[in-house]
Formats: sequence, structure tokens, C-alpha cells
Amino acid sequence: MKITKTLLVVGIAAFALSCSSEQKPKKKYFFSKLNHYSSKPKVRGRLNEVVVVSDSTTRKTIAWDVFKYIQEIDFEGVPFAENKFSTMNFLPKDTGLVKMNHTHLYLNLGDKNSFKLEKDIYAFPQLFIRVTAKSYDEMASILKKYKNEILKEVKNNSLRVSIHSTKYSKEVNEISKSIDKDFIRIPEYYQKVTNTNEIFWYRHFLTKDGHQNLWGTTIHQDSIKKPEDIITWRNAFVKNHIQGGDVKHAYMTTESHYTPSYDSFKKDDLHVVFVKSLWKLEGDYMGGSFVGMYVRDKKNSTSKYYEGFVYAPTKPHGVYVTQLESYLKTLYSNTL
Repeated sequence: MKITKTLLVVGIAAFALSCSSEQKPKKKYFFSKLNHYSSKPKVRGRLNEVVVVSDSTTRKTIAWDVFKYIQEIDFEGVPFAENKFSTMNFLPKDTGLVKMNHTHLYLNLGDKNSFKLEKDIYAFPQLFIRVTAKSYDEMASILKKYKNEILKEVKNNSLRVSIHSTKYSKEVNEISKSIDKDFIRIPEYYQKVTNTNEIFWYRHFLTKDGHQNLWGTTIHQDSIKKPEDIITWRNAFVKNHIQGGDVKHAYMTTESHYTPSYDSFKKDDLHVVFVKSLWKLEGDYMGGSFVGMYVRDKKNSTSKYYEGFVYAPTKPHGVYVTQLESYLKTLYSNTL
């Protein structure tokens, strides 16, 4: 009898929870894996930085040459040449010093060839890439085979680190939740430049010179059919809405001598396209990097565009672009 009553109570509770969830659909992150949270201790280390663990012999072999080639592939959408990531090199006996750092690559000789990913072992968000090979030639082959996966995982972990090390504005995000189907989270240290029916724009001044910016808008008449159309639409919009501060008639546009890169994602009724390129002020000498995100919500027949751009004439832009991309990838939607 007691068992029957217990089962009845559990069943009623489960039914109530089911009804509640149907009445109040849970909002979700489009990039759910990047926004997943853990209560483990926080990681250390700079963005776009990898702790490389290998013995001194490995660093004199063809495997090391292949690794350096991977590291030195150019970062997209920055004005000057930058590596995909920087490194800190450690011997295996010294890894205790950096076990709380966020991204690790181990290069080892062993009895068999393997490529393995491990996450959040000691802290969060954390990534361990382990490459084991029977010889240095085979290690070089493994690195070549998994080059794209290594680059993707290193990038995504830096995005995770940026997302989860940032405090976001509660006030701005609560307003966004109440009026928008889809929106991004704004860091709390960003200051409002403008927020109208046409555009929202927030700015963060960097410590020495320059600034990072986040802005977005609804595309009321969406004529974008292919990724390249985003640049055409962007140039027309920013010409009227993002103009030079002290220079009369100066306005923002996309640098035509740089080829943009594009990356597309689809999930349920949302289609998202990222674009990275360079911007400049027409009629002035200012310029820098930008990363844009076009969001097409088929279910609600709406389109939006969000962008982060940076002006930092004396600094490398890679870390700034990673931060801005991470804020865009907090995309939160009622449609999902």
C-alpha cells in the first residue's frame, strides 16, 4: 500500500512538472555546448593560449615542425598577421604548475597511436588534447590528420573561457528577454552608446587606447540570400548609423581589400551565419577587426544582425576578436 501511494505521488509530481514545462517553454542557447556551466574551479591562463607538454627530444623532430605549422596558421579577420594561438612549453615533470590552465596539448611516444580529447578534468572550462604515437613520423601524421579538429577545439575552449569568465549586465539582458525572441548577452562593463528602435550599441573602453563595441539591429526587409550579401547589407546600414566621431561626413564601411570569412550554423528554425573581416572609416584613418552574426528565424519570420568590432591601433586583435565572438555566441532564443 505504501509503495502504491509513493508511486502515485511521484506520478502526480511528474505530470505537474510536465504541464508546467509545456506552459512555460524553456529558453535555450543556440550554442548550448559553449554555454554549458559547471561548478568546478575556474581555469587560469590567457585566451588563445595552449600549454604544450612534451620532452626536449620531441621539439627537435618533424612532429614539432608540423605542430608549429598548425600554430602559425593566420588568425582570420585581424589587420596584421597573428598566430591562431600562443604557447607555453613545459616538460612532463613540470605540469603540476599549470594543471589549472584552460587548454593543454600533450605530445607523447607510446605503444599505440591515438588522438584523445578530455574536458574539465581539474577545472572549468578545460581541454586536454592528447596525441600519442609509436614514432615521431607517426606523431606528425596524427597532427596532420587532426589539424582542423585541434584548431576547432582550441578555439572553442577559448570561447568557453571567455563566455564563463565574463559578468553580464542583468538590466540589459532582462530588457532583451522581455522584448526579443532572440538576443545576445551584454557584458556589465559595456556602456550604452545608443539604444533606439533602429540600433542598440554598447562600448567598452580598453585600458590604454581603443575600444570594443557590440551592436545589433532587426533587419526589416531581408534581401540576404547568400553569405556575401551580408557585407552589402552591412555597408548600407553602418553608413547611416555608425559614423566618425570627430570627422564630419566620415562613416564606417567594410575594407574591400580583405576577403571576409564565413561560417554557417543551423538549428531547428534558426539559421546563423558568422562573418569576420576588417572595417574602416571612410574619410578617416580609423579601422580594425569585426565579427558579425546574421540570425534568420524562420519560425517567426524575423532576421537580426549582431556585431562586435574593435579599434585598437597598437595592439594585436586576436584576443579581442575571440572575446567579441564569444559574446555573440551567447545567442539566446525562445524559438529553440
